[in-house]
Amino acid sequence: MSMSIVVRGAGSIVTLALALVSVVLAGGCSDDDSTIQTDPYKATVQADPTLDDTTVIISGPYLHAPAEGTVTINWETAEPSSSRVELTPEGGAPEVVQGIVYQQVPSTDNILLVGTPLETYAHEVILTGLVPGATYTYRVLSSAEQPTARVVGPPAVGDGFSFVVFGDTRTNHAEHANVVDGILRQADVSDHPAFVINTGDLTNTGGNDGDWATFFEIEHPLISEVPLMAVFGNHDFLLGRTAFESYFQAPPTSTSTSDRYYSADIGNVHIVVIDVGSMTEEPQDQWVEDSFAASTAPFKVATLHAPLYTNSNHSPSLIARDTLGPIFEAQGVQVVFSGHNHCYERFLGYGSYFITTGGGGAPLYGVDDNPTVDNGDTVREAAASAYNFLWVTTSETEMVLETFVSADATTPVTESFDCFKVMAGEPVTATIPCD
Repeated sequence: MSMSIVVRGAGSIVTLALALVSVVLAGGCSDDDSTIQTDPYKATVQADPTLDDTTVIISGPYLHAPAEGTVTINWETAEPSSSRVELTPEGGAPEVVQGIVYQQVPSTDNILLVGTPLETYAHEVILTGLVPGATYTYRVLSSAEQPTARVVGPPAVGDGFSFVVFGDTRTNHAEHANVVDGILRQADVSDHPAFVINTGDLTNTGGNDGDWATFFEIEHPLISEVPLMAVFGNHDFLLGRTAFESYFQAPPTSTSTSDRYYSADIGNVHIVVIDVGSMTEEPQDQWVEDSFAASTAPFKVATLHAPLYTNSNHSPSLIARDTLGPIFEAQGVQVVFSGHNHCYERFLGYGSYFITTGGGGAPLYGVDDNPTVDNGDTVREAAASAYNFLWVTTSETEMVLETFVSADATTPVTESFDCFKVMAGEPVTATIPCD
């Protein structure tokens, strides 16, 4: 298996083909975790492998940054133990993949901690050369008795697959856990999802370590085996840019210069994740347009935190509507996922479905809190004040989106509420219900 380390610099992505990254377990592994590291939010440290038997994992491991052939594994410890993962292909021999250990370096969004590395240690291992659809087991080696988990190679570009979308998991932890449980229940009866999109507000306060620890604890049964694609929400922004950009990296194939907005071609879908909260300081419209224009994928999906169209608690984002709406229409974007409002809404207009899925655990909002909002020529065709997630499945000809809901934390999120389709390569001009 051929592996590589991806080193992310400010505004660039450099791939270093390093022979030391992948070694056969029986042959040993270098304990030197040092690499060239230029990310301003990561201060690389020297690992101490003698701590592997005693260190405690604070959060993780979790998977994220998927793209064809690659997934990133991260976890966090209280000590600078080594950053290694034992990876075993089904029916094959184990290998050890080397990564990096680093500490978060707070940015200017936290003026009390600028430039002072935080005390915990983060670990990042990038797997490459994963065979699409193949199942591997992995185990992080920086903590004794760490159980194994599985990782599935992301689908090859052009292939059909399944994925999950939900968001606003920031509070009401029992409800959050119930939604995660609903996703896992659906995974038991459907294909293993290639990834899960969280539409933002993963935490209540992005600069609060305890909030992140709770998020990763609740999500662990899911994102330890299904890669997460995270959207940067307004609550994640609260003194939290450092944490977000430390916890999550863009897929190595992304064309952006940021870990808060990025793109990926996975299977037969081109996905663009947008940081709508920073659009005035960091204009992304040209990058978004270029990304979609360069894609030949039959399905095009955008996701951002604030919705373009809604009748719920928070009014729609007019900067997103005015700036990005025309791009979505011109570039044939068929589905736009958002969160921010803690409910489910589906609008149709301008060749797209506009879907709000913010029922991941935060207190529910009513779907008609803003009945007089001007939503242009879009039409709201479905809405529910409920905890929810979407299960999305693509094939050669269509994308099927099914919404599952629950009214409270004690009822499993298993009720099928809304099911509709997108046809390959075609704008959405009318709702196509599932068969």
